[in-house]
Amino acid sequence: MRSGASRGVRRSADWGSVMLRRRIRSALYIDFENVPLPPDAIANWLAWLEDGVFDSPSRKRRFLQKRVYWNSHAERNRAIFERHGFAPILIGKYSGLKNGADIRMAMDVIETTYTRSEIDEFILLTGDSDFVPVLERLRLKAKRSAIVATEHRPNIHTTYHRRADILIPSRRLTEAAQYHRPSVSLFARIFARTHVKAAASPTVPRASSEGTVAMAARSVARRPNVGAGTDEKAADATPVLEAAAKQVLQLLVRQPRNYVAQKRVVAELEQVEGFKRQGPTAFFGTGSYKSLIRELTKIEPKITVVEQPGGGTGIVFIPQNGEAPSAAGLSSSVAPRESIMRLPMPARETEPKPGDVVADGSACSEPNMQPAETDASEPIKASQREIVASQGV
Repeated sequence: MRSGASRGVRRSADWGSVMLRRRIRSALYIDFENVPLPPDAIANWLAWLEDGVFDSPSRKRRFLQKRVYWNSHAERNRAIFERHGFAPILIGKYSGLKNGADIRMAMDVIETTYTRSEIDEFILLTGDSDFVPVLERLRLKAKRSAIVATEHRPNIHTTYHRRADILIPSRRLTEAAQYHRPSVSLFARIFARTHVKAAASPTVPRASSEGTVAMAARSVARRPNVGAGTDEKAADATPVLEAAAKQVLQLLVRQPRNYVAQKRVVAELEQVEGFKRQGPTAFFGTGSYKSLIRELTKIEPKITVVEQPGGGTGIVFIPQNGEAPSAAGLSSSVAPRESIMRLPMPARETEPKPGDVVADGSACSEPNMQPAETDASEPIKASQREIVASQGV
């Protein structure tokens, strides 16, 4: 009986963690003529996409933008698509010319990366094979991408596999049209709500049984101390992210006050074990370059993020006043040029006049003649005396 109850608690905990996970902010683009998505099953396949069934971690999506591209023959479906939040785009069809839906879709995707920087992922449901430049531009902008690929065309499948983060097999779209969202049990919803309250409360909740009190005590023991500050944040960071933050900081310190391009940062991160550009564990599990940089700034505050006007993410190292390279945990071999100290020049002495008595008791008989110094520990003054003596002669 106890084992069954514990399994139920574990399943409820899994549901709670899934419900607490933040949804991916995505944009959906559909080429209606090239993708077999029936309009009468729009609620099914849209729920399939929102629940992230096509992705192995099953991360839920929140679509900030939904567009469908079609010609005049599909205008009869406008009402049902608009009810589900889509913006239908009518593409004119001209005699003897190719359908321009793919070109219009590609232009809108690139434009959206500049106008809607909050969108992290672009899902492209199209059967065309000429979206490789779009995928490359999305990767350059540190955006996730998902696209439909057909298995019976292996060359296109391989090309998309190298450039897209997620490949959606075309055969799975039939499964999407028959999808029904599973209902969450009442117990799972109540447990998830209680889990949120317990995580927000710093005190131990009251319990009526000894077993419940023991479970609450163990959860409080595992709960991090909110007042620990930056030390607690560093303790929560994984060793992989700490190594990545150190690697990026070493790159930035070599050229302080200068923005470093994403390509150089990614090349530096590839030296860290476990780094991948695509797949479920892309960018150490954060999903994108921008999200990874945000996590690294929490670990290493010396990494400064500056949002670019076009929606990109720039990083730079700005040394503080009097900050030495060792302050960043680096060796002197990578010290910036600003940190090299130069010896100050000694103050210019007043030239003695003829007949004046100098410090050693001797008289200066000729103009522009400095008295001899006996201190051999000052090479700078000795060199000055040689120059003055040569001028006097």
